[in-house]
Amino acid sequence: MEHLNIDFENSVSFVKLRSLFFNRFKSFKLSLVIDSKLFSYPDDSEGKSDIFWNISSVDDFKDIKFRSYVSFSEDVNISMNEFLLWLHGISIKLDSKIYVQVDNSDDIFGYFAAWCIDGRTKSIVLEADEVFEDSEFAYCKPIIDMSKNLDV
Repeated sequence: MEHLNIDFENSVSFVKLRSLFFNRFKSFKLSLVIDSKLFSYPDDSEGKSDIFWNISSVDDFKDIKFRSYVSFSEDVNISMNEFLLWLHGISIKLDSKIYVQVDNSDDIFGYFAAWCIDGRTKSIVLEADEVFEDSEFAYCKPIIDMSKNLDV
């Protein structure tokens, strides 16, 4: 896994998110940028981070408040399933739907798609601008419910 695009539906507590992120991945050098403010773990770490997460507020859509990008160095051995399970916990603890890109979804569905993680449910949604012109939403309603395949 090289990188992921992750969106948050609600405004979330970044203090809590930062704590959860740093505690879960504390064996790595971490950088978290929230609206241009840098947080690192360990605090005095220098050089390239193993996991870099950049989160920015957006006001282009009615259904998401924050858009982010996470990149993983080749030294990070975390599976997509493991990271998605961690995001399920984050969704519950921060009370926000989380949207995560589906790799190669345009090859599978013909459109760009994302996992929609909402507490104890998981579904697949299409990016709205792929389906509708000038949508005020980033994502469509779920097209496939994957909750039965969820191990939480």
